Amino acid sequence: MADSVTLMSRALAAHHEDLPGTAFTNLNAFISADANAEILAGICEVSLESLERLIRMCGDLSSSIAVLMESKEFTAVSPMVLERVLGEAVLRICYIFDVAIPPARMLVRMAAYQLEAVEDQLHTTEAFGKDGIDEVEADTAQIHNMHALLATAGFERTPARRDIFTASLSLQGQRDNVDMNATDAYKRYIKVGQWQWATGSGAIHSRGWFLPNVFGARSELPVSSRDDVAVTVALSVLELSDSFARAARGFTGVDIDGILRKNHQRRLGLSGPDIGHDKQAVHYSDYGVKPEPLGADSNSIGASFRRP
Repeated sequence: MADSVTLMSRALAAHHEDLPGTAFTNLNAFISADANAEILAGICEVSLESLERLIRMCGDLSSSIAVLMESKEFTAVSPMVLERVLGEAVLRICYIFDVAIPPARMLVRMAAYQLEAVEDQLHTTEAFGKDGIDEVEADTAQIHNMHALLATAGFERTPARRDIFTASLSLQGQRDNVDMNATDAYKRYIKVGQWQWATGSGAIHSRGWFLPNVFGARSELPVSSRDDVAVTVALSVLELSDSFARAARGFTGVDIDGILRKNHQRRLGLSGPDIGHDKQAVHYSDYGVKPEPLGADSNSIGASFRRP
């Protein structure tokens, strides 16, 4: 947590410096040159506020995971479920503030996230049935106002099956769906632990293939020990921390080598059994890069921690 707070302080300072080549600088230049700069700047400002809230939520979730891990009770599913929610929050940040996408697409993702929140309010109101009938009209008007604002700024929307809702948005040829695909985001922004998303999903929905690993029955013990669960969750949290740090560097230009190095040292400490042989552990900058050509043991659990 202390490292994360330090990173945020440095990222905020770098953000105000408007460093050349960063996503934030490129985005500012794009907005300033647009005829609808005022609206686009407003969308960006709201997104930065959302970013702050997401970061605060990540801190809350991380603290809760630590409390569960330090408790005397055997908690297996709870830390994994919280880690999965933490992952979705971090991946949302990486998805919106992705240095690899052009400014127009970043604005599309910002606007889509805000539009999703406005449109979902109608879903929530309708779920109350007659009790929420008075709010339906107000929610519908708010959605239409949002649609009109986006149209004025040059966004084009593709309606969903029900026209009032939106399937995708586009701006100057850059298009994205309103709903972020978390599975695809994990594949893009997480180097090694992509499987953790599916594992967390199994925990939430209590699928049969997952439960025997964490819960025993009357006549048998669970496959995974308390330490196994702790290491699994901790390794995933470290990967999420790496992903968040890389997003911060791309957006603001902040230096993150120190954080990546510390995270990797923690990772190696947790993964001691996987690297207890004569092959040298990978450098933090090489972590997650598959050796070429792939060796016979490339599918082993520890392959990403070792040099070929």
